[in-house]
Amino acid sequence: DIIRTWDYYLLVRHLALLDEVPYKTVLINGMVLGTDGRAMHKSLGNYVDTTMARGKYGADALRQWAAIGASTGSDIPFSWKDVEFGYRFMRKFWNAARFASTHLDSKIAKLEPKKLKFRPPDRWILSRLNRLVKLVTTWLEDFQFNRALGSVQTFIWHEFCDMYIEEIKHRLYNNDPTSSAAKFTLYHVIFTATKLLAPFVPHFAEEIYQTYFSENYSHSSVHISEWPAVDDRMIDDSAEGLGKITNTVVSALRQFKSERKMALSQELPKVEIYTPNKNIAEQLKSIKEDISGTIRIKEIEITSRRPKMAERVLSVEPDFAKLGPRLRGDVKIVADALRKSNLDDIAKQLAKGEISIKEGGRRFQLSSDEVRVVKETESAGHKVEVVDIADPALTVLIYLSG
Repeated sequence: DIIRTWDYYLLVRHLALLDEVPYKTVLINGMVLGTDGRAMHKSLGNYVDTTMARGKYGADALRQWAAIGASTGSDIPFSWKDVEFGYRFMRKFWNAARFASTHLDSKIAKLEPKKLKFRPPDRWILSRLNRLVKLVTTWLEDFQFNRALGSVQTFIWHEFCDMYIEEIKHRLYNNDPTSSAAKFTLYHVIFTATKLLAPFVPHFAEEIYQTYFSENYSHSSVHISEWPAVDDRMIDDSAEGLGKITNTVVSALRQFKSERKMALSQELPKVEIYTPNKNIAEQLKSIKEDISGTIRIKEIEITSRRPKMAERVLSVEPDFAKLGPRLRGDVKIVADALRKSNLDDIAKQLAKGEISIKEGGRRFQLSSDEVRVVKETESAGHKVEVVDIADPALTVLIYLSG
């Protein structure tokens, strides 16, 4: 109906009355589908009251669903989860802008980048930002609105908020000599991201602009300001590679603290990062300050010498959930036998994947996954924990005592 009636007759009438083509390109999306998978119709009772949706989440949350769901050539399934995510995304970005505003003033916009002392995280996020501007511009010109908005959301949420802001917070205090570079980067990223978001969330973007940026610019609205220009000089593959290493280490150490219910502000006595790759070792040395400042580490050591670690078994307990159905009444006999066993002998058997124990003239065979083993690792005479990290080229040790 849209093509046969609206599109065709609008074109014909405009040509007949004004002798000119009303538009060069038309994008027609598929049908909007209800949560039941059928085309949304009031008669089917599967329609969404947009007034209610706007009242609960705001118009811009609904617009994000429409943009993300509107993959060219496909129908658009309605999803409350997408609307809720759009709302949470705006809150995330608003909180980031509000945090940054407590450290920024009108002078920041006038700083000259050439005079600033940028750290690796700054160069990483600025490279990612310029790469984003290039991608979003291309996707918008190609009518791929879902990819354009999705890439901006991912950048803001995961790269800017979750990683960059956390990695530079320590530089915003205590008269850090690189604080101006961090503040400039914060300002520039938020301002540029606001412009990228403006076509999708016009009310929200305008609120950000009027609250934090309008006094520094002549444009009365973000919607009549210039579209962000790409600075190819800022796109730096090596900076992005170094940023990836920084993020990997920082994420692993933050996860370590979280799993042990440690406050992020709690200081770690010492962290040792080992890599056999001397090039990576040199890269790690250049980001030592960023890692230690973000995680709060008293001493951090980068080495290409493999650390000497010794593992000691502290206790071995039966996994009753697995052994119970198999051994039934003999589980208690096995548990007592394990407690009386020599731990060094058990450790050697565990290395082979099976434990054999004898009790009351009977022998029991246990697989390694049928027992719970508590181990302790030592290095250089200190108790350490090996951090689970996504990069196989790195080994991260945390010394739990100085």
